[in-house]
Amino acid sequence: MELNKNIEMQGYTFDLYLPTTDLSEEEKDYVDCYNRVLKMYGTYVNDLIIICTLRQLVQSQLSVVDYLNNTLSQVRVLSKVNENVEPSQFLLDLVKKVESNCTYAEIGDMCTSRINDTSIIHSNKTDLAKVTKVLLKSEEQKLQEMLMI
Repeated sequence: MELNKNIEMQGYTFDLYLPTTDLSEEEKDYVDCYNRVLKMYGTYVNDLIIICTLRQLVQSQLSVVDYLNNTLSQVRVLSKVNENVEPSQFLLDLVKKVESNCTYAEIGDMCTSRINDTSIIHSNKTDLAKVTKVLLKSEEQKLQEMLMI
């Protein structure tokens, strides 16, 4: 949770109620950006869970290879049920690295690099704030037009 605290979405309120059909261009941009940010955020949180578990496994000297292969297998099963779930590039790269008999230091470097990816999520949250403002401005203009009629 400590790793995750700086990127939580709770400080942002982007949950707008949109029609289910005939979305305007602004609404489509909003929905696409919102889904992209949530997917990126969810993938990052899943990767943090993997990193925390890896740390425990390394300390206990349990099988990292078995854990990662099992995790990848479970994510692939989930992806058949939900198209928004897919193995992260981090997980795929980590499985390859571990199968090539890398050192714990190399695993640690990959994990540290992934933890530092929070800036990418922050920049996408900024994009989401921008498309939200555009959408709200568009809706405000529509309301103004309706009031002038």
